[in-house]
Amino acid sequence: MSNFARVLASIAAFLIASALAAAAPAETTVDEQQKAAIRAALFGDFARLDETLRLATAFAQTHPTDVEALCLLADAQTWSGRIREAGAALERARGIAPNDARIYFSLWWLCEHSPNREFGFLRGVDHRGALDALVRCTELDPKYADAWFNRAVCHALQWAPELEAARDAYRKYLALGAPPDATVESLIHWKP
Repeated sequence: MSNFARVLASIAAFLIASALAAAAPAETTVDEQQKAAIRAALFGDFARLDETLRLATAFAQTHPTDVEALCLLADAQTWSGRIREAGAALERARGIAPNDARIYFSLWWLCEHSPNREFGFLRGVDHRGALDALVRCTELDPKYADAWFNRAVCHALQWAPELEAARDAYRKYLALGAPPDATVESLIHWKP
């Protein structure tokens, strides 16, 4: 993974953690604490991928119909290079809730990191598949700030950059109250 991709992943993790902390009730369930621990491990400590994968696998096994648990498992498998398993986890999640935006957000990550891009319900996807997953995610949940952020990045990083589409996605990201990001603003030549 390039340094730029790691920076983007760290930014996304920070945004996710900030949103979760702001929205979390004073008392959380054990399940919510376990999900938060898996999220933190996924985006915080790349040296602990084996442990994170073990935690995510165990959690998904005890919660086989929990879409978020399956998405977290797919994210852990993607980070660990287990692309086919990640695709299978997302297929299971899609079978449970085909219109859940979280599935398509995880699918974006999988598409971006799949070396052969042959898995499940999007067999043969190319780089554009990652952007298509984010488009579907924002169609299903227009308030999914992280998806808008990553749409802006994906549009900007196309072989032929789509800067107007990138700026539009970034504008929607900011409209949701998300913090500005200097790296993305530079990438899309942002002028507020």
